[in-house]
Amino acid sequence: MLKQELYGPLNEKQKEYVNGIRVSGEHLLALVNDFLDLSKIEADKEELFLENVTVEDICLATISIIQPKADEQNIDIILKVSEQVDFCTVDQRKIKQILINLMSNAIKFTEEASVTLQVEKVDNWLKFCVIDTGIGIKEEDQKKLFQPFQQIHSKLSRQHKGTGLGLALSRKLAQLHEGELTLTSEYGKGSCFTLELPLKLSQPNPNPIC
Repeated sequence: MLKQELYGPLNEKQKEYVNGIRVSGEHLLALVNDFLDLSKIEADKEELFLENVTVEDICLATISIIQPKADEQNIDIILKVSEQVDFCTVDQRKIKQILINLMSNAIKFTEEASVTLQVEKVDNWLKFCVIDTGIGIKEEDQKKLFQPFQQIHSKLSRQHKGTGLGLALSRKLAQLHEGELTLTSEYGKGSCFTLELPLKLSQPNPNPIC
């Protein structure tokens, strides 16, 4: 209501304060949600709602969510889905949660150029690769990125607050799907996060497409 100036016009300093309150509130909400999700997984209380879905639909839904942020930073989003890739059996909400986190991070640490979401089938695995042309990650930082509350320190990370739980949660969600989340990066040139998922999970009876 303050942002919409329902109680009267705001000067520039007041608008700055209101925006700061909004950003802090969103950050706190994200932190609480990530912490609750991570706690449920570690307590073995998180369940998968499996369904057969088209891979391209998951990718397009993810891109539609992060596109506004990419537009703000003049970053092109590129989608490459192999012709061999069609359906997958996953918890759609959780896979989108992983991809949104990976692509949001890629945009956060890329000042210009592009972020690519590439999907291919390799043997009995489906690989989602999020590739950026950003600042890259030092080798000593790569080892701690998937640990809860760990963040790398850079000019861009100070500009964009994170919860420090996103990658830890994403890896846990990947492992819940009997998959894995890995990283390759060259400092100063960019990074590639790869989400690997089995084409067939051991859990039976996925829910059909509605």
